[in-house]
Amino acid sequence: MLDLAALDRVNSGGEGTPPEMSLAFIAEDPNQPRKNFNQAELNELAESIKRFGVISPIKIRPNPEKPGHYIIVYGARRYRASIIAAKDSIPYILGDTENAKVKLYIQIAENLQRTDLSTLDLAGAIYSLHVDEGESKASIAKGLAKDASYVTHHLALYDAPQFIKDIYLAGQCTSAKTLYGLIKLSEKFPAEVLAWCVSAETIDRGTIAAFAETLRNPVPSSENSNNKPEPEQTVTPTPPLAPVPPQTVTVTTHGNDDDNDEHKPKPHVQRVPFHNLENEEKPPTTSTSPKPNASGQIKTPCLLVEHNNRPAVLLLHQKPTKEATVFIRYEENGLDAEVSAHSVKIMYLIEARKK
Repeated sequence: MLDLAALDRVNSGGEGTPPEMSLAFIAEDPNQPRKNFNQAELNELAESIKRFGVISPIKIRPNPEKPGHYIIVYGARRYRASIIAAKDSIPYILGDTENAKVKLYIQIAENLQRTDLSTLDLAGAIYSLHVDEGESKASIAKGLAKDASYVTHHLALYDAPQFIKDIYLAGQCTSAKTLYGLIKLSEKFPAEVLAWCVSAETIDRGTIAAFAETLRNPVPSSENSNNKPEPEQTVTPTPPLAPVPPQTVTVTTHGNDDDNDEHKPKPHVQRVPFHNLENEEKPPTTSTSPKPNASGQIKTPCLLVEHNNRPAVLLLHQKPTKEATVFIRYEENGLDAEVSAHSVKIMYLIEARKK
């Protein structure tokens, strides 16, 4: 039922002009798909509103929990920009979309048509339709006029490990389709994918495909070409070690190889807290000599992590026994543990120094 008292807060406008309502009685929908707004774009839109006003009205619906107030169906960017522009009211169209499922479809379509909805926000909205509203993937794809794989890729991104979401948030890769390939790889090779994501300079469809090839078809070492069975390895717990003071690591940055000293790369000194050299993992030996280490590259990576606020070293060469797990070695006592890859927080990537 329409609140007639709200008419006192409405400017009817001229013929053919949409009415305006005070911004004080309008609120954003907390369940709307868009969670992130580009501040620079909002400021630019606010300047346009100062000069020309709001050209296209927003759509609002009555707030069922607060009589006399309204919730935005679509137009949150114009609403926010109007506040920045110090406007008192905004033109509107009154709707009565009560069905949460229909409302969410409308909001997704509105955001996709007017300005690009962030991939992660869209993933959250599709997840809400699929889980909260019980919509099938096929129904969601039809409702959004998208391919079924489009829905699958975004649902996978919503449930992806945090380190893959961090790749998106850092702008390294923002395609749900491309990240889907990385997500599927991480299900089978969690430790390898985690280490690769930390060290990769470029993450795109090509580099992911090349990385996947090395995981699925590893090049056999010359030691294994003799078809001799490898001896079984036994893991013996390392006795507790006394804590050591923070280490100072010198990392050489990229630079010119000219003989002139002023053009040589200057070392960058990084303080790494509480790292015991005895906990570093000894990489597998090969019969071939290692290639010379180029300036700025890590020949033998050592990944320092945290698990439940305890410092540890990620054992990159120890194969997990379960999916989505990794082996770590705690710094304070040198004991190994197999833990969930999702529970490990990456802290530092350094050059291993244990001989």
